[in-house]
Amino acid sequence: MTAQIPVDPPASYPPPAGLPYTAPPVPTKNSDVGGKITVAGGALILVGTFMPWIIMTNAYETASQNGFAAPDGGWMLLFGVLIGAVGFSRMNSQVHWGTQVLPLFVAAFAGWAAIADISSVATRAAPIAASYYASWQMGPGLYVIVLGAAVTIVGALTFPAKD
Repeated sequence: MTAQIPVDPPASYPPPAGLPYTAPPVPTKNSDVGGKITVAGGALILVGTFMPWIIMTNAYETASQNGFAAPDGGWMLLFGVLIGAVGFSRMNSQVHWGTQVLPLFVAAFAGWAAIADISSVATRAAPIAASYYASWQMGPGLYVIVLGAAVTIVGALTFPAKD
């Protein structure tokens, strides 16, 4: 005959008669929505870096260049990784003022730089396209970076819910 190991009843069972009832501890989980939004913004900046920033088309071919053909592409990659890392740390630990302020400033700078790049590409591409009898258009990459910066700023300004 095998010995029975006593097992506690599930928490939904009523307590045995005569014993005081104590509720089981409820596990707390970090539901920092701002951290998740910040991670999403960093991911958008990363994706925008790899997407085409400019697309040129002539009679024979279509060519595009992503952020790595521009000097700012490496910086955008670094900004996206930094924002994502801070967002993850914000989701997995207690919120410190630095985890809210750092992505705010980095995203503001990344957004400003992307808007400046949009203007720069528009100024430089028209004469080059005309000399090669080509047409050009803005790729989605810089716009995705601006969107990622805006999402990051919203995430940085979103404070965690008080438990």
